[in-house]
Amino acid sequence: MNVFGIANKTSTSFPMLQKIYSACRMLNIHFITLHPPYAALCKKIVVYTIIVIVSLYSCFYVWTNSEKSYSTNPASRLSTIESLVNRRTFAIDHSIGSDDSFLYKGKTYSTKPILLPTIGAIFYVMYQSITGTTELEIRTINLFLAWVPHIIFLVFFFLLCRKVLQSQLALVLTYIGGAVGNIMLLYATGNQRHTVAATIITIALYLFLRIYEDKERTYSWWGLGFCLGLVPVIDPPYLAFSAVLSFISLYYSPRSFLLKAVPFALIPIAVNTFLLWLAFGKISVAPYNFAQSIETPQSLISKLLNKYKSFNEPRYLYIFNITFGSYGIFITTPLLLFGFLEGLNLIFTPKTAPHVFRLIAYISLAVFSIVFIFYVLYTADYGGMAVSLRWLIPCIPFLLLLAGMWLERSLNIVAIITFIVCIYFGAYHNHSYKSAWSHAYFQGGDPLIYAARSKVEIIHNGFKKYSWPFLYRPFSRPKRGCCNN
Repeated sequence: MNVFGIANKTSTSFPMLQKIYSACRMLNIHFITLHPPYAALCKKIVVYTIIVIVSLYSCFYVWTNSEKSYSTNPASRLSTIESLVNRRTFAIDHSIGSDDSFLYKGKTYSTKPILLPTIGAIFYVMYQSITGTTELEIRTINLFLAWVPHIIFLVFFFLLCRKVLQSQLALVLTYIGGAVGNIMLLYATGNQRHTVAATIITIALYLFLRIYEDKERTYSWWGLGFCLGLVPVIDPPYLAFSAVLSFISLYYSPRSFLLKAVPFALIPIAVNTFLLWLAFGKISVAPYNFAQSIETPQSLISKLLNKYKSFNEPRYLYIFNITFGSYGIFITTPLLLFGFLEGLNLIFTPKTAPHVFRLIAYISLAVFSIVFIFYVLYTADYGGMAVSLRWLIPCIPFLLLLAGMWLERSLNIVAIITFIVCIYFGAYHNHSYKSAWSHAYFQGGDPLIYAARSKVEIIHNGFKKYSWPFLYRPFSRPKRGCCNN
C-alpha cells in the first residue's frame, strides 16, 4: 500500500526508475505500518498542505508582480476606467491614451469590450470613497481585475479537480499545474480579459458537473446561466463555450435550462447592451469589434474573407508559430498538449472511459477547435508583443483537467516525472518575463516582420530560434521588450 496510490506500471526497461519506485513503495509501506489508524488522515494533511502552500505562492506571486505601469493593451482598458472614474464618460480623449482606440462622432473610445472596464471603474470608485485617494493607482486596478479573479480561479479549479479526479497524486499535480505551471499566472499580474474569462469558464464547468452528477440544483442552474451569459461579453470569441455548454444543458434538461438558466444568462447580456447604448447611443449585443462596425456594418463572413485575402504569411506557418513556434501555446504550457491528446483518446476510445470524462473531452475539444480555427482565420498578429498565444488562455482550465485525467489513467513513474517536468517548464516561462506584454525574441520590433519568414528558414532555424525557447535561452529574465496590442 502507498500513500498516493501509484500503480505498479513502471516498465522494466527503466531499471533506475524501477529502483526509485521500489524505494518509494518501501517508504510508503513503512509509513502505513507505523501509523495504520492515521494513514488516511496523514495523506489528507499532506495533500492539503501542498495545495495551500502552492496557492499562497501563486497568490503572492501575482500580488508582488502586479504591473505598476501599463503597455498598449492594458492602457486601452485603463483609459476607459480613468475616464469613467474622473469624467463619467466612456470617451478616452483626455485619458492615458492607447493605440487600441477608434474615433466615433469626434471622440476617441477604447476598442475593448466595455463590461470589464466598467466593473473596474465601479470597484475603483468604492476604493476611492474608502481611502480618499484622488489619483489613479494602476496596481490597485490590476489587483481588482486580475488578482481577485485569480484567487477565485484557484478555488474553483481545485473544486473541479477534486470532483473529477480520484487519485490524490493526480489531484495535487494537476492543481499545481493550474496554479503555477501555465501562462495564466503571468497574465494575472496585469489588466486583461483572458484570465477573467478562464475563471468564469472554470466556474461554469464546475457548476455543470454538479448539475450533471448531483441532479437538480436550482442555484447551480442560476450560476451556470449567469456564467454562460457573462463569458461572451468578457471574451467574445468564447461565445463558443457558452453555445456548446448551452446545447448540452438543453439536451440534458431542457425545462430546467430554459426556466432556471436562461433568465440569468440574459442579465450580463442586457447589462452589456445597456452600457453600449450609454457609450455610443446604439443598441448591440455583439461587443466584439463593435467599434469597427459602427460606421460600416459588415458581416463576419465577409470580414473573415477580406482578412484572409490580406494575409501575407502562409496559414500553415502561422499555425506552427502559435502551437509549437515562438508563440506556441504547447511550448509555454506543455501540459496542454497532453490534455489535447487525452481528449482525442477519450473521444476515439469511448468504451473504456467514464461517461463524464468523455463529456468533458467533447466540450473541451469542441470549444478549443472552434476558437482556434476562428483565430487562425481572423488574425495574423499573434496577439501583439505578448508571451505565447494569449487568446487561448480561457482554454487552459479544461485542457489541464484533461491532462490530469491522462495522469490518473497512466499513473506510473514515467508519467509522473513527465508531468512534473512539464509543470516546471510552464512555471519557468512565468518567471522568465518581467511582463506578459514582452517577448524575448521581438525586442522592439514588429512581430509580423519576424514571423513572415521563408519556409526554408523556418525549417532550418525553427527548433532553435522559434521552438523550445527554454532550451536555447539562459535562465535569466530578458530585458523588458517593446509592448504592442
